[in-house]
Amino acid sequence: MTWRGRPAGVVLALGPAVYTAYMFAQYIAGPAYQYYPRVLTFHLALFVLAGSIGTSAWSATKTVRLPMLPHRQARRHAIVLVLLAAFVVSRYVPALIDSWNDRRLAGEHVREPAMYWSVVLLDLGVVVPVTVAAAGALWRSARDATKLLYGVVGCFALVPPSVAAMGITEIVNSDPEASVSRTVCLGLAALVFALYAVWLDVRLARRCYPRPQES
Repeated sequence: MTWRGRPAGVVLALGPAVYTAYMFAQYIAGPAYQYYPRVLTFHLALFVLAGSIGTSAWSATKTVRLPMLPHRQARRHAIVLVLLAAFVVSRYVPALIDSWNDRRLAGEHVREPAMYWSVVLLDLGVVVPVTVAAAGALWRSARDATKLLYGVVGCFALVPPSVAAMGITEIVNSDPEASVSRTVCLGLAALVFALYAVWLDVRLARRCYPRPQES
């Protein structure tokens, strides 16, 4: 879309760029390598590329005229974002409770503590605050609220499928920490998030930015 000069392309690029940076930050810091892995350069390159694309896309949206959402519609989207943030927080309620008692990590988190804590940091320290901030901007009908909406929802549409895929892999490999119920719930969440994102993206691409007429 960007190649064809359609301004919606730079808005839709925000979600995948943020998601890629989010994932590869975990892939670099999470494994707690005791050696220099061959894949390091590749992961670093993808992380830098995602950051560059995300920054460029955000800058480019300043020149794109995004239609302001009607006040009621913007507030409905704000409520959805708050629910998405609550969904993320709900996954860490046991960890937050255990942190008051200095309890030890259990299960799969013991095997890969660096990976676990990198995900906790990104989810609770970045994803949730940004999502809540985007919800607040939508509630106030702020200037950048619409592009924040597309960026946050685009990222949310990609994270649950990756976690669900990890759960499926654990089941297939008979991992002792595998959980069918958890994987099914994440799969359903992935479907709901994807449908919401596709609905938003189609409205942006087809209704907000009709194909420019050739002279």
